Amino acid sequence: MQKNRLDNLLSMLHAQPDDAFLLYGIAIEYQSASDFEKAGSYFEKLLAIHPDYLAAYYQAGLHYISIQKYEMALLIFEKGMEIAQLQKNNKTFNELLEVKENLEDEIS
Repeated sequence: MQKNRLDNLLSMLHAQPDDAFLLYGIAIEYQSASDFEKAGSYFEKLLAIHPDYLAAYYQAGLHYISIQKYEMALLIFEKGMEIAQLQKNNKTFNELLEVKENLEDEIS
């Protein structure tokens, strides 16, 4: 994680506390730094405020895999697939389906 980038994102978030892009960026920065607790809290806040922010579902699912919360990851991927269908975003739907099926194969 680059400290300056995270500091800049956090500073901007202070001015725009519900900004989806900023919440996403901060979650990704914390995930990259292996600060899983903070990453998870930002993914959760993002998806609570912006449930239609499709990009977050893939990364949030990967976050839950990284902390071995596989059932939560599956739920996140499934919800993302629903959103992708509503948005008619076949590319993201297929990406989420693939990672979900791979996880199911691994944990079964």
